Amino acid sequence: MTRDVEVALKFLFPQRAEKARALLETLREEPVKWAVLALSQGKESKLASLVREAESDYRNPLMWANSQSREPKGPTVRALPAAEELAFAIHARELEGLGFFDRLVRAGAAVFDPPRDPLSVVRALSARAARSFRNPEWREAPLQTARFLLLHVMQRSFTAAEMARAPPLLAEFESFAEVKGAFTSNDPSELPLQPDGRPRLSPDPLNYQVGVVLLGHARAWGLWMEHGAG
Repeated sequence: MTRDVEVALKFLFPQRAEKARALLETLREEPVKWAVLALSQGKESKLASLVREAESDYRNPLMWANSQSREPKGPTVRALPAAEELAFAIHARELEGLGFFDRLVRAGAAVFDPPRDPLSVVRALSARAARSFRNPEWREAPLQTARFLLLHVMQRSFTAAEMARAPPLLAEFESFAEVKGAFTSNDPSELPLQPDGRPRLSPDPLNYQVGVVLLGHARAWGLWMEHGAG
């Protein structure tokens, strides 16, 4: 199995990865395995049923996982197709691990149906993925500004190893879809940041929030950082 499928197995079945892996052994193609895992949502009985479906006609799980959201059309944004949702969820777990005692980090992505007002999509995604992000005022921004803020959130860590991980995290985040627009929100409007993105040294708490949402064709994804209660 590929590394991606192994990561997905451990993500969805942390206690029963070996049994889930055994169920997948009858499937040859890695995209089919990924589709079946994504549709299973971490439920062993559902995984077994989907494997049987794939053995009968592998095209069905591929179609279901790559083309259908689990939510109906209508709202401004809705869930990603299962295959994309799983890929983003694995990435989001690492991003949300950037939080610690004095801050919370959230990551989320969704589908929208063009044409939509970009700002309405940004607000809807923020409300969906980061509900406690308070009174955000969003504004369109150059991609370079969005990257600067994203890198600030991703490199605000304690060790050199964590700092070194920030650029690959940023590249992976940006590669989710082709970026067609960027929106940012921060409070206060002038953040206490140095030109390299690191916080300025200050005796005061770093009590501020940062949000960045990227828009592609029918896809929106974002990262939000806010002060925690620590």
